[in-house]
Amino acid sequence: LMQLRSGHIGLNRHLYNIHCVDSPACPNCSHPNESVHHYLIRCPTFRNERETLQRSMGISGTMLTAKQILPK
Repeated sequence: LMQLRSGHIGLNRHLYNIHCVDSPACPNCSHPNESVHHYLIRCPTFRNERETLQRSMGISGTMLTAKQILPK
């Protein structure tokens, strides 16, 4: 959880910043920036998983936020 909150995690945005990969792009959907926010909230590849999470949390009709997924 700490890695997700800090952004220091094996997603391409962070790996690009520390010169481990050539591009910060999302390998799943080619969005130009695979950030934590993109990975958890926006990436179309994981839409079904987000919808399942929303249902299990009793949230409907709204987009999940990072704060809902990663509460303090």
